[in-house]
Amino acid sequence: MSNPTTSQKYLALATVLPTIADFIEDLKDTNVFRHSMAQKANLLLNEIRRADNKFFEGLEMEEKKLLADQQHNAGLAFRQWVANEMVDVNG
Repeated sequence: MSNPTTSQKYLALATVLPTIADFIEDLKDTNVFRHSMAQKANLLLNEIRRADNKFFEGLEMEEKKLLADQQHNAGLAFRQWVANEMVDVNG
């Protein structure tokens, strides 16, 4: 098995981080985060959104579409993996 290239790693982060940000936003109203942790979660969300926007800066429209499609598909695959592999202890 070969290691991913730097650009593949960057794309993976650009895919997983926005999905994680969505998960964090979904959990904010469940009181899972204490006050200080909620503030840090908000800072993290802002940084993820900023990095996501920067990811697409300077790209041609066709490149943006290709990367957005990859990002979307990988995000869906990650969500599916979570749904299939994570044990739901609440039933």
